[in-house]
Amino acid sequence: MDVDRYARFLPEQYRPPVGEKPESTYWMWGEQRVHIARAARPESRVRVMALHGAGGYSGLLWPYAAIAAREG
Repeated sequence: MDVDRYARFLPEQYRPPVGEKPESTYWMWGEQRVHIARAARPESRVRVMALHGAGGYSGLLWPYAAIAAREG
């Protein structure tokens, strides 16, 4: 996942560290294999889920998810 490519469009203070990548897992929904890119923060009291549209790319949302994960 080339998430660094999208992060460069954010102001520098909001960019995730270069090389920081989401954890990839998969979930079966019926016969469809769904990719889940996540930043696991077990200590966090809040959970956030960001969904993208069909044909979208989760790497585009990763820089924003990384910000939320860092903030806890």
